[in-house]
Amino acid sequence: MTKITVTKANGAKQAFERLKIVRTCLRMGASEKMSEAVADEVEKQVFNGIKTSKILQMIFDELGKRNRSFKYRICLRRSLSLMKPKPDFERFIQIVLKEHGYDVTPNQIIQGKWIDHEINAIVRRNDQAPS
Repeated sequence: MTKITVTKANGAKQAFERLKIVRTCLRMGASEKMSEAVADEVEKQVFNGIKTSKILQMIFDELGKRNRSFKYRICLRRSLSLMKPKPDFERFIQIVLKEHGYDVTPNQIIQGKWIDHEINAIVRRNDQAPS
């Protein structure tokens, strides 16, 4: 059998490894059985020189076909990656924490020993900081 090589994001070539597909699926919460099925399907479609980003898209598509909840996780992941670190992501995290019962005090200046420190948020639950 001819060895298939994949092209990484940095342009480097490496051998195709089916196990990486299985591990990606498992990390996303797929069962062992589903991960193997996705790897089988993706392996049928790969070709020499395929970009790893294309393989990842194939994995996402296959997971989404098997269980709709994966489509939502992928959309959330993409959406989060498009957020600007400041202020969008910071505000998003503050909202999530507040929804989970924490008191959130955003954008604080805290007196340090030598200088003032800008803190994105102070988070407490029942007068205790999260552990």
